[in-house]
Amino acid sequence: MRVFVCAEKDVVTCVALNRLLPGLDGHTVSVVLLDLGPVDLASGSPLRRSDWVEREMFPQQVFAPLDRLPAPPGELLSFGHLSRRHAVPFHTVGADAKGAVDRLAAAFQPDVMLSLRFGRLFREPLLSLPPLGIFNTHSGSLPTYPGLSAYAHALLAGERELTCTLHVVDAGIDSGPVLASRSLTFDPERSVLWHLPALYTLGAQMFLETLPDLAAGRQPMARPQDRTARRYRKELTSEEILTLQRRGFRFTDQRDINELTTRFTGPPTVPELGARHPAAAWTRPRGPSLSD
Repeated sequence: MRVFVCAEKDVVTCVALNRLLPGLDGHTVSVVLLDLGPVDLASGSPLRRSDWVEREMFPQQVFAPLDRLPAPPGELLSFGHLSRRHAVPFHTVGADAKGAVDRLAAAFQPDVMLSLRFGRLFREPLLSLPPLGIFNTHSGSLPTYPGLSAYAHALLAGERELTCTLHVVDAGIDSGPVLASRSLTFDPERSVLWHLPALYTLGAQMFLETLPDLAAGRQPMARPQDRTARRYRKELTSEEILTLQRRGFRFTDQRDINELTTRFTGPPTVPELGARHPAAAWTRPRGPSLSD
């Protein structure tokens, strides 16, 4: 089976790909990574700082040095090592590269597509390209939390669990039939950043569980959403971010960043690498303050 994966180029999806790609061994796979470019930190928003950590700090300060090593030193693999380990091509496209994903998909001719925190809408003719359809991992329970930053809107509503939903992609926004959902308990001692990789890894696992049906050419069972229960969620406002902070929620935390880094780099005191080990640079990360 030919599987085309669309994901953002950030640490959250890299962790999820560490679960997804081993499960796709034996299939023909291609991955497109969306590079959204520099994050504007001028507003001082903790949400933007979190974006910077996910999309710039990890790819530039952790993954780039790791990709130059002959073998991965940690339990998790960077994008480069994932590509080499699983013999899967990774294509990076920019946010302004209109049509690039469509062209790559048309050239690949997938049987099925997976959107893994991709953050872009699919339109025709791409929607109809894969005969088995396009599936999306969404960071909220559907139909209750469609739209942006669904996990944060769930916390605002008083939820104590974060939910990832696997659903069919249709012409709407997070509106297609639901295949499955999984939840994890939110740990208030941890930041949002600590939870997101685990949340999207649940999405990767749910997609892998559809493989027997998909490989047999069958559509997995899915249930239509109750449209009356839908309320589209927009990007968090500054007031909503302040509300989350007043309740004690943190988008990033230095301890969580260091622990996540060590999963890729291994302990910073590896004798044979010493101070040159990539994790050593993370004792004093470069960039803005990382805790909010």
